[in-house]
Amino acid sequence: MYGLSLDDPFFWDTVQLASKQAHYFYQSAHNNLALETTINSGHIPAFGWYLSNIWTLFGKTLMVSHLSIFPFLLIYIVCVFLISKHLFEGVWVWIAYMLLLYEPCFVAQSNLVSPDVVLIAMVALSFYGLLRKKMLLVSVAAVFLTLISMRGIMFVAVLFLVMFWQHKPSFKFKDILVSLKWFVPSILVFSSYYVFHYIQEGWVFYHEASPWAESFKLVDIKGIVKNGGLVVWRFLDFGKWPIFCLLPFFMLSVKEKNESVILVFRCLVLSILIIVGITVFYKGLTAHRYFMPIYFFAILLFISYLQELSLKYVYKISIAVLALISFASGHFWKYPEHVAQGWDATLAYKDHIEGMDKLKEYLADHTIELSEVGCYFPFLASQEMIYLNGEEKSLAKMDLQHQNYALYSNICNDISDEETQALKTHWLPIFSYSKRAVLLTLYQRN
Repeated sequence: MYGLSLDDPFFWDTVQLASKQAHYFYQSAHNNLALETTINSGHIPAFGWYLSNIWTLFGKTLMVSHLSIFPFLLIYIVCVFLISKHLFEGVWVWIAYMLLLYEPCFVAQSNLVSPDVVLIAMVALSFYGLLRKKMLLVSVAAVFLTLISMRGIMFVAVLFLVMFWQHKPSFKFKDILVSLKWFVPSILVFSSYYVFHYIQEGWVFYHEASPWAESFKLVDIKGIVKNGGLVVWRFLDFGKWPIFCLLPFFMLSVKEKNESVILVFRCLVLSILIIVGITVFYKGLTAHRYFMPIYFFAILLFISYLQELSLKYVYKISIAVLALISFASGHFWKYPEHVAQGWDATLAYKDHIEGMDKLKEYLADHTIELSEVGCYFPFLASQEMIYLNGEEKSLAKMDLQHQNYALYSNICNDISDEETQALKTHWLPIFSYSKRAVLLTLYQRN
């Protein structure tokens, strides 16, 4: 699928995390290290800087943008194969390999120009380093993880704690230093950038005026419970349910665990404790892609236990095939219109590309300007930011009191039920596109 996505536009958070950040550095001739406030989401903007340099070298096109993530896809593919060969034997090598490559969220992100491809590639590289006791690989991966996002920084903490855990039961200060020395480069990168950022901007990670401030608001006990439920949903969603539903039973059934399985288990537990343990306290940090390291280790642990189960071989293979079929089905899951869906977590989003092309043809044929049409994220950025076509025009944020045209799409999770009902009741549909999970309808005021 990656080869078929090279002309796909930027979508969802990649508009901001890739396109807008890369444009900022590209247009400023790389004279700035920190982003302007409107696009500064608190991460070290290394991916935007990287993409802007790729544009400078090879041209600012969608194909070049997609090809920029190929080196990291290759790292992931190679590391997953080597990890599977190290952990498993025979057919289980290929089953693990396919499950890790075809996990729906990874497939979706690999078709986007996404920094999360870099993140999961470095997760795989660092874990391979841990497996083979090649600590230089862990150290290098930790630097990249620090550069790519705050979730990458969280996983660096996971790596440190996993290494520290290996020294139990002593837990002596010298054990901390032994583990810590491999993270000195990433600590220097982290501290250098955020000290510089604080001096220049007066804040780190997020601030009250940030466009993403709402997502970083702390929630109460009720909100924590709700977020916990959302996280469980993310684990089961889009075909991952066999992994997370069956894994606890497998763990109870298999008693003997080798050193490698214990390492996978520790990585999974610490990833859950740190990534989930931090994100559930905030209002809007439960997107599917945030938990990709957890999916990675859950799949590895699932196969580790499945191959050791006291079941007939044919039953075990059937369970593995069920998981693969379930993963494939995830790209066709469709929720009711009033349920927000993780559109960057499966390939279902791809149908919107054709729909938006047809919509723009309709608008052009009827001399309706994009700016006359109201809608919501992820369609609000300029055409240049989405398609790299040089056009600065964009759709407008929906305001049903003052606009004559409104675009409804189930991809827009921010549209309220009241607005949806108002459109269906009082407005006239003049254009509609529906394909598999994607729906777009253009309404005109009656």
